[in-house]
Amino acid sequence: MVSIFTALLQERKVALISSHHALLSHCSVALVSMLYPLTWPHVLIPILPEDMRPVMDAPYPFLLGIDDEVAGQYHDFPSEVVIVWLDSNRVENLDERPETQFPYGKNLCAALKAVVPFSPTRPDLLLEAVDQAFNTLLIDPEDLPSFNVLAVRNVVLKYLARVLKDFDKYTVLTPQIRRG
Repeated sequence: MVSIFTALLQERKVALISSHHALLSHCSVALVSMLYPLTWPHVLIPILPEDMRPVMDAPYPFLLGIDDEVAGQYHDFPSEVVIVWLDSNRVENLDERPETQFPYGKNLCAALKAVVPFSPTRPDLLLEAVDQAFNTLLIDPEDLPSFNVLAVRNVVLKYLARVLKDFDKYTVLTPQIRRG
């Protein structure tokens, strides 16, 4: 998660790949919302239609959700695209580990590990339920994994506040802006 978050902060091209359309939609929206108070002003397509595959070659940042079958037909992903295989928890085309890409990256990883219980497997029961939302499939809420969303939001906001607190040291203001 931190790797993808870091790629978005760097305004990189990111492609999420899964066989579950619900997972693609939820993950893309969740990743963009994690950037708060920043925004994602670039292309966001939670589920890329098959006939729009040429978007992958675009020269601008994007966040795309791609069906696993469509991704299988696209054999040569551009090397600058960070590819996230959601079904197998793999990330490709990252330059380095996320905790070394930004200041305080190790602190962010440690803080997130403290509030989110790690599970090496995806919650398949939940994904099947969401994918079959209009079918009559009953799930006991006790069987679903849970964690404190507000705690995660708090960790990310504290991280961004710490990183961005001195941003003005790195900006160059023109004389017109200084006077205004």
